[in-house]
Amino acid sequence: MIAALSLLLLLPVVQDAPACEQPLSLFELGTVLDDAEQAMGRSGEVFDAASGYGAGALPCLEDVVEPTMAARLHRMMGMRALVKGDRDQALAAFAASHRIEPSFAFPDEVFAASHPISRLYVEAAETPVGLQDAEFQPATVIWYDGVDAEQRPEGVPVLAQRTTEWGALLATAYLWPDDPAPAVPPQLIAALPRPEPPEPDPEQLEGALPVPGPELRVRAAGEPPPWLRTALVSVASASAVAAGASAAFAGATAADYRNNPHSLDELDQLKARNNTLVYTAGGLGLVAAGAGVGVAVTW
Repeated sequence: MIAALSLLLLLPVVQDAPACEQPLSLFELGTVLDDAEQAMGRSGEVFDAASGYGAGALPCLEDVVEPTMAARLHRMMGMRALVKGDRDQALAAFAASHRIEPSFAFPDEVFAASHPISRLYVEAAETPVGLQDAEFQPATVIWYDGVDAEQRPEGVPVLAQRTTEWGALLATAYLWPDDPAPAVPPQLIAALPRPEPPEPDPEQLEGALPVPGPELRVRAAGEPPPWLRTALVSVASASAVAAGASAAFAGATAADYRNNPHSLDELDQLKARNNTLVYTAGGLGLVAAGAGVGVAVTW
């Protein structure tokens, strides 16, 4: 904890950052990147204007970027570094882009494979990228290049975005390898309103929970639950069917006893079988009658 607090003291605080005239949406940032990419290799003035606006407006972003957009931003920042004559920064920014999108290559209509910028981008793929612990601040989450991560890429620039634990964006900064991530005053975080829990959707709840009604109120007064009636109906029906089947088999046995020639042993067996079936039919009949009475009582 002491180490974390010590690190927090080293982070730049965003409370003195100039207020944005208007927020920058991800769609607007995408439009700026489109303009900068279309101007690459064609119009230095257009590229400088688009990339300069995009770089300056990053602190005004209103949402966390996607990783693919972060890769495009790194390519734009690498081109800006080349325009300024800083090859090392350009190489680092291209390496950051390649880390996110290793299969990317500049289209031939922008820079051919033999173009020095294309070759520099390929060279950037060999730049080693390490990892270091993320800059910690209580009650916040740090995002690097659109990913909620516990470690920061080392040796390459990153787009750092700090949010609250519930996702409200607090600060955005494009960081070169030696730049610390922005911090936010704790009192500012504490003053932010937390989102209200969403109201339950009646359509989703329909059928999921029992709706209080007459049945539940009668049960509260002592009426047996509905499942008991269902069970008694099932028992009465099954017992009645089984009793009927036993009676039918007993009748068939009695007819065989009277009408067909049998030995004494066979007659004894038929008599015993008939008696068993008669008793079974009677017992099942009593069960069916009892269950039927139970149905009537609990209905």
